[in-house]
Amino acid sequence: MSTRTNERSPEHIMHRAQLWGEVFAAKDKGEVLTVQVVKPVRGGYMVQLPCGLTGFLHCFDRGIAEGEELEARITVADYVSKEIKLKRIRDRQEMENTMEELRAALKDGRILMATVRSVVRGGMLVDIMGLKAFIPSSQTPLCEEECKGMLGKELPVQMLKVSRKSSVASHKKALEANGNPG
Repeated sequence: MSTRTNERSPEHIMHRAQLWGEVFAAKDKGEVLTVQVVKPVRGGYMVQLPCGLTGFLHCFDRGIAEGEELEARITVADYVSKEIKLKRIRDRQEMENTMEELRAALKDGRILMATVRSVVRGGMLVDIMGLKAFIPSSQTPLCEEECKGMLGKELPVQMLKVSRKSSVASHKKALEANGNPG
């Protein structure tokens, strides 16, 4: 009961407002924050911000340990819903190495594994080695309901187009290359 009373005290309310002010300022300035991983959750990680508030880091990389520090930017800060979402900042060299690896896979016709992030109009958004790609509905034998059942799961793909802003992959071509026509 005393915790409830404390949460409604003017001092506590002012302190929370000050913390949220820091969050909004960091978001508006596009500041890179060093956050600490608290625990893995579906679709990413719960992280602690420098100001002490907790946020959600959208990331499919499961190799991140609890307590590890990462650099991220705030993408969503909503005081009403108490929601803070962050996006991981990747080192330029790391990003370029991944792009080169995807280009090589495109050239060689190599099959890669992609994690389904979401089902959108006209296809699926997937994560391939930490980069976002699109699989059009025409490039997968799965119906929309089957795609929704694949959320968070991996599936084989072949790259059709590789670019920083809009990479495209095909699940059908990967199945055909494995001798399993869709």
